[in-house]
Amino acid sequence: MTLLRLFVCVMVVISGLSRPAATQSLTEVDCLELEEQLGVVPRACQALGNDLANTMTPSLRESLVFFRKGGTQLDSAAREQLSKIAKILETPPMQQACLKLVGHSDSFGSATANLRLSQRRAQAVSVYLSDKMSEPSRIKEVLGMGEERPIQGFDAGAPENRRVEILVKDCALP
Repeated sequence: MTLLRLFVCVMVVISGLSRPAATQSLTEVDCLELEEQLGVVPRACQALGNDLANTMTPSLRESLVFFRKGGTQLDSAAREQLSKIAKILETPPMQQACLKLVGHSDSFGSATANLRLSQRRAQAVSVYLSDKMSEPSRIKEVLGMGEERPIQGFDAGAPENRRVEILVKDCALP
């Protein structure tokens, strides 16, 4: 089964999350490129001690939209990004795609509250995408995971964990 995984970690306005390129040395840039290619921070780069494990690659960051702490509302950047995703889902190669929306949270607050919050985030994405898609019934599942699955390499309390994943598969496959 082919599974296309889009990370849509919905809402933005988190300033200061990425370092300006001008402050990175060539070694850091090389390590970031290796991390992007491999999907993990290479052991040799971990010795740099400059928190590369908590640096999101540019291509991953482009595919993520974040929520504010405790938030479930989509800001304009999130709506714009989800509109683009909805257009992609309407193209001929993607018209047979079914979606599973999985909400997440950081570890601040109680586990019960975070579970409810992550569910509401996934629901917010579902409502927005449903409005933009010709066949909203292609959204097959909307669920919240709470704080259970932080992004690998990030602290459980990191703002990057306030996200919704959009998992896409061919509807014809079981």
